[in-house]
Parts: sequence; structure tokens; C-alpha cells
Amino acid sequence: MNGTHAFLEALVSSPVRRMGIHITAGRGSGKSRMMGRMIAFFDFLRGVPTVVIDPHGGTIDNFLDRMMRLPKSYQEKFWKRVIYVDMSGHWGKVIPLPFYVRYGDESYFEISQRYLDVIYKMDPFLQTASIQGWNPLWLTGTNLGMVLSAMNLQVPDAIDLLTNPGAWEQRLIEFRDLAPELAPSVKYLLQLADMKSAERERLTSSLFNKIAMFAFDPTLKAMVGAAHPGINWLEVEAERKIVLLDFRYIGSMTQRQFFLEWSLHNFLNYVLYRGPGKQVPFSLIIDELSALFSVQGMAPQLFQADLDNMINVISRQYRLWLTICHQEHFQLPELVNQSLLSLGTQVFGVTRDREAAKALAEYFFRYNPYWVRKYTPVWMSNFIGPFIVDHTSEEFTAEEQTLLHSYKFTDLKRFEFLISTALDEGSYGTELKYMTIDWFDRGLYPNERILEDARRRLMLRSGVSVQSVLAEIENRRS
Repeated sequence: MNGTHAFLEALVSSPVRRMGIHITAGRGSGKSRMMGRMIAFFDFLRGVPTVVIDPHGGTIDNFLDRMMRLPKSYQEKFWKRVIYVDMSGHWGKVIPLPFYVRYGDESYFEISQRYLDVIYKMDPFLQTASIQGWNPLWLTGTNLGMVLSAMNLQVPDAIDLLTNPGAWEQRLIEFRDLAPELAPSVKYLLQLADMKSAERERLTSSLFNKIAMFAFDPTLKAMVGAAHPGINWLEVEAERKIVLLDFRYIGSMTQRQFFLEWSLHNFLNYVLYRGPGKQVPFSLIIDELSALFSVQGMAPQLFQADLDNMINVISRQYRLWLTICHQEHFQLPELVNQSLLSLGTQVFGVTRDREAAKALAEYFFRYNPYWVRKYTPVWMSNFIGPFIVDHTSEEFTAEEQTLLHSYKFTDLKRFEFLISTALDEGSYGTELKYMTIDWFDRGLYPNERILEDARRRLMLRSGVSVQSVLAEIENRRS
């Protein structure tokens, strides 16, 4: 267990956690084990409200397996603080994540922009579309979102309103009289109802194309259509809960990427709402950051700007403890990798990317002009014969030194890591230390059969049935 205490101090101590952790490690290196059994678990034990965003489920399974190995007296107390969210709803229950939710005193305009912000990030090509682009989408989406927020309605109601505006006319007129501050938005929607179909389609088709998937799939409709969210962030913070967002069962890449982005955006909006200051810290653990980024989706510049804001503004001013993980350097744009290197603690597992290994070696290891490759003897001779009078040295070049140091990254074994930790705010760790987690829970691994039953039980406990939400939506219409 050499280095045990140093490793735990580097990963879970409050000063280090405050400055964030970046983990880069290839498949099978043990990074999900580290995040689930160590980082998430210790944050949870000390009472830090925690959110885990896990595209593939490895981190969540390691956390749950660690929980199930606790004494039963502890389990009875701790399970109450666990919220497991199956983002696919394949057990017939969902944890609703509606778009139009008010946390406190936000304006209806602010509420209306949250979903539009996600659309903007995921489809930057809308900005260049001349007719059915961002401008009409934003105009319709803003007015529609403000009215739906005030009426406590959601996206399925928006679909019905856009496809059948005439049926909503009387209801909108009655609402206009009750909420005069929203009269301009109501007027816009009433004008849509009176337009010719071609003109109405020009203003609404871009938005409708984005929300149409929530009309086709009952489970998706239930996830975004409930009047109230299934996660109460105020309660999560007050009761120091952990929220496990599991995306492993979502087959559609488009659907998975949208809900990954929306889940993160939804949580960060709450963090911003509670404001900067001395509140309880929140822990956010993102496994496989590359799942949030797609060449077909979010533009690299937007992704990097969002990530940089989360690392350098939100995490530091709003007490957000970040842990961000991905597999290989080449999965992300270079600007994104540079932002990740600004996190206080850097953890590197084995990599197969030799160029990335050389780049890291150049970053962390200084050139040593006195690193000798070999000594060559200097000979002289006299009447007795030849003899050595001195030696000349031949040093490794900078390129050769970088190559040799890069092997420290490519030759790591399973559960072995190189880690650097910044000492304080504004500094960066430059010294790498070798650590291993082979000793931690040695021989204990998640059992998929047992864990699937545990996940199902947790979801049935916290979720609401798809059919009940669909019934709620139909009742709202009638």
C-alpha cells in the first residue's frame, strides 16, 4: 500500500477537490473504478451533494457496488440519499427533466432560453441557414417558451400548439387577460394561428424539427412532458444526495447526446441560480467527456468556450468540484485539451496515443542538458603505449529525452497512474508521481446481474410511470 495516503490526499482532500481533477486513461486502465469507488464514494460519504454523468455506466456500477458492500446498518441510512436515473426509461419509469422549470425568481424569458441554448450549442449550422435557421427558431421558441412557462406547460403542449394553433386560440386569449405582462408573446402566438400555412411554416418549422422527436416516442414525451421535474436540486443539496445519471441504455446517438447536454445544462443552471458565495460545494463527475462532443454536433469553439467557463468561472466562483474524464487525447480538440490541463489535479493512465504521450512528456518534463547518453574515452600514447586521459560525454537531445519520457505514459499497467497536483489557486502541478490503486478493494468487482437488479429497484423507487405522465399531458390538453 505504498503511497496510499498520498494518493487519497491527492484525489479526495477538500483543497484538491476544489481545484478540480482531470483524468485521461485508456480503456481498461481502471479510471471508472477510481471515479466510482473512490472519488464519487468519498464525496458522498463526507456529505457533498454529487452529480455523476455517465454515458456508459462504469462509474455508476463501481459506486453502487461499493455501496452494496457496506454494513447493512450504513446501507439503510445511505440508500435514501441515492437517486438513480435511467435516462432511457426502459423499465417503464422515468425521472422527468422538463425544459420549462422555475427555481426561484427567474423571469419567463430566462426560463425560455435554457432549451434554446442547448439547441444553439448542438446545431451551430442553424446560424448560417438563411430562411429556416436560428432567427425564426429563436423568435418562435422564445415567445412559445415564455407562455408555456407561465401556463405550467411543457414541450408536448408546444407540439400540439404548433400543429393545431386554432384549437389554442380561445385558451390563449383567456390567458392574455390573466397575464398582461406576457401579452406580446401571446399576440405573437395568436398571429401564428391566423397566418397562412406557408408563412407559419417558415417561422415554426425549424423549432418543430427540433422538438418532433418528443412527439414520436412515448418515453421521451414523458421525460420532457411532466409539469414538475423528477429531480429537486434544492432537496439534493439540502439532504446531501448523489444523482446518478445513467445513459448506457440509450441506443440513438442523437438522443443520447441531446440528453447528455441537457442534463449538464439543467444542473449548471441550478448552480448558477443559487449564486456565488459560501454554499455547500457540489461535486460534478463527468465520465467520458468526449460523449458530450460530436463533430456533427457542437462546434469546437462553442464546446471549448463552455468548458472553459465551467472550469475557470463556475467551478471557482460557485463552489463546483469538477472531475472530468476521457480516454485519449485525440478524442477532443486541442483547445479543449488545453482547458482540461488547467484543472488542478492531473491523472494519467496508460495511453496508446504516442503523439499524446510525447506531448505530455514535453509538458511535464524539463529538458536536462546534463543527461548523458554515453562517455567516449580520449586516448593518448607514449613510448609505453596508448592510454586513456579523459572522457567526453554525449548528451541526449531534447527530442530523444521527450521520447524516453513518453514511455512513462505508454508503459503504465492496469491501475497504475501518474498524477500531478497543484499546491494552491493560480499554480499548476509540474511534478508527476507514480501511484497505483491496485490495493484498493483488491479482487472486488461489480457483479452485473446483482447491479442490474439494484438499478431497477432504485429506478422503480424514484421514477414515475410513463403512462401516468402521458395521462397528465392529455389531461392538460382537455
